[in-house]
Amino acid sequence: MQGYDNPQYWENKYSSADHIDEWYYSYQQLKSQIIHYFKQTDTVLCVGNGTSTFPIELYNEVKSELVISTDISAIATQQMQVHASDCVKFQVDDALNMNQKDQFFDIVFDKGCFDALSTSENRDDVIKKFVSEIQRVLKQNGKYLLPSK
Repeated sequence: MQGYDNPQYWENKYSSADHIDEWYYSYQQLKSQIIHYFKQTDTVLCVGNGTSTFPIELYNEVKSELVISTDISAIATQQMQVHASDCVKFQVDDALNMNQKDQFFDIVFDKGCFDALSTSENRDDVIKKFVSEIQRVLKQNGKYLLPSK
């Protein structure tokens, strides 16, 4: 496999160039299918975002109360913060051990993190940990949105 479950893979990928990478789908491709899930009062976590502009475009359209975008790559996070001004907070975070508050988010949006983690040799344990973290940070009746190919 590509080593998608290895943090160093992502640092190497994003250090080679400052570029936008939409990984599967762009915001415009997904918008009609997902926009009805988001409200202005929502707190939104985009987990494993990499260098996608998805959280910025989502904020510009919906104006959700808070949009936090995380990635394990410090390089990707720094690159994206330049594009975001103050509308989206980009943070370095490990999806398997999130530095986020319990039951804080109305929506967790995942455009590839689950898929990347599922390439791990110990996939079952990794996915259990990831899903546990998603459940921990989601409010009761929160939504986990996972578009995938």
